[in-house]
Amino acid sequence: LTEQIGNVRFEAITLGISEDVGEESGFVVAIARGIYDPDPVVAVFRQHRVLERKVAGLAVFAPEDQIALIPCGGGRFVAMAGPRPETLPIAEVAARLKHPPQKPAFDEKLLARVVAKGGPIWAVMKVGKNYRQAPVFAPFDHLVLTSRRDKDGLLTLEIVAEGNNPEAVAGAAAMVKNGLKELQDDFAEGIDEFPPAKTLLDALKSVRVEARGPRATLTMKVKNAPLMLFSPFLFFSLGTVSYTHLRAHETSL
Repeated sequence: LTEQIGNVRFEAITLGISEDVGEESGFVVAIARGIYDPDPVVAVFRQHRVLERKVAGLAVFAPEDQIALIPCGGGRFVAMAGPRPETLPIAEVAARLKHPPQKPAFDEKLLARVVAKGGPIWAVMKVGKNYRQAPVFAPFDHLVLTSRRDKDGLLTLEIVAEGNNPEAVAGAAAMVKNGLKELQDDFAEGIDEFPPAKTLLDALKSVRVEARGPRATLTMKVKNAPLMLFSPFLFFSLGTVSYTHLRAHETSL
């Protein structure tokens, strides 16, 4: 594919996840920015007869019903996916690509917190009712992830989750700590078969979780840049692992 479309350089990826993600609803949108020629990409899609349609004057390709791809100008490439074709916000995204809004659609005060700190990776999440079904998210109103490069070259990631009930926040933090131990054990068992897992295991061992009043903080030091892709979901995955083990234990009893 690379030989057909030429050189590609991605410099940033923005990922957006809807508030109603579920088995039958919601979507994920990824916008990659960088340097590439969209015309050869379009030509390859057409050569392979990928389903194509025009939306707001843009060519939208669907290799599968649940996926939509938009190679557009300005060094951008948009990909979106969801459980059902009708859940994909194709028309809305295409309209904004043609006419970008002057202000961000997301909470400007939360965005200002990450912009002020800078860093190569950041995330902001407002916890809607669907996400509250996950026990690790239930006590919180929003989560903010920021990052910074240390003098030794390590990337430090920090997630700050804020809620209103200190007792519930402490419970979620404990859940994450339990999940962390489970993940460490799982990765430790697989190192011999998959040596790169040691890099992630080292990152997991660096995790520190603290709850103070209505706020919980998680920090992690990362040596390998690709691991940044996992960081926004670390808080969720740790809690999910713990919750899954808890439910399994209850079932066995």
